[in-house]
Amino acid sequence: MTRVFFRPGKFAEFDQLMRQDKEHMSALIAKVQTWLHRMRWKKVQYGAWSVIKLDQKIKYRAAALIKIQSSVRGFLTRKRQQPRLSAFKRAKALQNRFNELGPLGSKLSDKSKQQWLAKIQSFSQGIKQLIAVIQDPKLFNPTQASQICGRLDVELNTMMKEIKAQAAVDEQEKMKKMEAKLRVEKERQITELREKEAQEKRLKELRDMEAKRQVEEEIQKRKQKEQHTQNAAEIESQAQRLKQLEQERLDAELARRIAAEEGQVMMNAESSRNANSLNNNNKSIAIVNGAKVDLNKWTYAQLRDTINNSNNIELLFACRQELSSRLQQYHQWKSQNESTNYTNPFSRAPDSVLTNAVPHPEMSSKAAPPPIQRYFRVPFTPPPSTNSASSSTSQTGLWYAHFDGQFIARQMEFRPQKAPILLIAGRDDHKMCELTLDQSQLTRKKGAEILASEFEALWQKAGGSQYFNQSLRM
Repeated sequence: MTRVFFRPGKFAEFDQLMRQDKEHMSALIAKVQTWLHRMRWKKVQYGAWSVIKLDQKIKYRAAALIKIQSSVRGFLTRKRQQPRLSAFKRAKALQNRFNELGPLGSKLSDKSKQQWLAKIQSFSQGIKQLIAVIQDPKLFNPTQASQICGRLDVELNTMMKEIKAQAAVDEQEKMKKMEAKLRVEKERQITELREKEAQEKRLKELRDMEAKRQVEEEIQKRKQKEQHTQNAAEIESQAQRLKQLEQERLDAELARRIAAEEGQVMMNAESSRNANSLNNNNKSIAIVNGAKVDLNKWTYAQLRDTINNSNNIELLFACRQELSSRLQQYHQWKSQNESTNYTNPFSRAPDSVLTNAVPHPEMSSKAAPPPIQRYFRVPFTPPPSTNSASSSTSQTGLWYAHFDGQFIARQMEFRPQKAPILLIAGRDDHKMCELTLDQSQLTRKKGAEILASEFEALWQKAGGSQYFNQSLRM
């Protein structure tokens, strides 16, 4: 075994040591010294490491002891202060929930805010007092604090439910008010739009009436010019005819003197008078369905019944024309025979209408115009020399007239401090204006013609429907 273990070449250093070669011994000594230095240095390092490890272990155990003491003290403190901590947590939770009332309160109306303000302030003061009691060890009582927290919790839940319900009610009322406001605004816009459309329509109708009035005025001027020309021609022809008649009369006088013994008499003057009377009578003769009807022999009742009941347009127009002519003659006779000191406080029409009336040629029933409904308004102008206040009041006001074609159908008078006067054709003919539309020249008065809606509104306001029904019963 020794031979095997110590066979040559297995341990080179041992062989060299056995030989004790100087160089090899120096090298071995150097290696041994190096190994010794390393071992000593490692021992120093291990000693320092052991010291550091021990120091850290001491510090760790000291820190662990402190932590154990802290945990034990914390446990004991928490065990002792747990009721206060629980009460404080519940109080803070109540306070946080109470702070949620802010957004809910902003949804309330001003009236509801005033109702809930005292309750909210009282609840806030109760939470603050509870927190102050919990924070003071001398005043803290766990049972009492728990009861107070429970009571405040119930009150807060009830308050939040009631405030939410009140907020929902206020929101509904707010929505209703907003919807009502929007509805009123929409109705106002619709009303304004309708009024604007009505105003535009009225302005358009007024412009159309003004244009129509100007056209009628031009036509009237042209007719007057033609009438003047025709009258001038007639006057000239009449003068020539009179001259010729005078010459014939002189010739007849001469012939009469010559033939006096034979008893020849000239009847020219009498013949002319008979012709004039025949022409006047022809004006009251209407041709209806080819037959002549002498309206001059008809009574007022017959004329009015025919106007109210007849369907014959030619006869109807002729009767209305005859009635208008009779009324004109009646009022002319009445004005001529009235006393000069008598003043009638109510006239048939304003003086501006009566004084500016022009004679109009009689129209044939065959050429009767269609009955166009037209409405007019003319103010009463007081006379320049008015001394008493009563006479001045009676001469002021507004006169309204409704013309059915050429003839007046309804009439209204409005005067200050007096009841309106309503007149209807067929019942109040003798009180109404007897002039035809062309004779009154109302179509030529600027601003006199009004809309049918204006006249009808005033007629209804003054009780026109009731008055019309009374006239029908009569």
